Amino acid sequence: MFIAPLHPITPRLLITSLLLLSAPSLHAVSLVLGPGGAASLYTDAAGGETLFSYSISGSNLSVAGWNSLSEQGYAFNQSQANSSQLAEIKTDNGLYISQGSYLSIGTPFGVIADTNGDGSVTFSDFLVLSENFETQTEQGAALGDFNGNGLVDFSDFELLSGQFGLELEYNFIANSVAGKIIDRPSEVPVPAAAWLFGSAIIGVVGVKRKRAN
Repeated sequence: MFIAPLHPITPRLLITSLLLLSAPSLHAVSLVLGPGGAASLYTDAAGGETLFSYSISGSNLSVAGWNSLSEQGYAFNQSQANSSQLAEIKTDNGLYISQGSYLSIGTPFGVIADTNGDGSVTFSDFLVLSENFETQTEQGAALGDFNGNGLVDFSDFELLSGQFGLELEYNFIANSVAGKIIDRPSEVPVPAAAWLFGSAIIGVVGVKRKRAN
């Protein structure tokens, strides 16, 4: 029985594949999105990672909501602080972030009506608000309390309506390398259904107000 010999390049391909699989990730520091435009710096790199600089550029950035590292007392200076770019650079040996740690930088994004941290305001956010409508909560935007008054009410619906369809477009760079963005599930907006649902909420609020009077 004839057995065909192995292709001479096969071992090289195997070695190359193993090297690629074992190569360290270029995204050592990632940006993790949260409800209400919140964000954290994070690393899953074995042994942690030292942060020397980072930059967020795009639209709908919030300087007021950004809790910079320098404001938190770390040895960083703000190099950019405007609605299109937020950036900081270290002033000493950098900031060590241990593996699996999250370092909050406040709410640098203007999507306050984003309940699930996907960077957009869609029908799913309407659903969260409806499920918790007229409910007291301390979990803020995650449950639909976008203005932070402790109650999911009509004012939160108005905020969500004003931001419906908004989607973040931005870039994140950490240590001069394009960083990874985490927790951005894809969403398919359903504008017509969302506005029908919004009309239903308005109707419910109107009925309740009449009963109260």
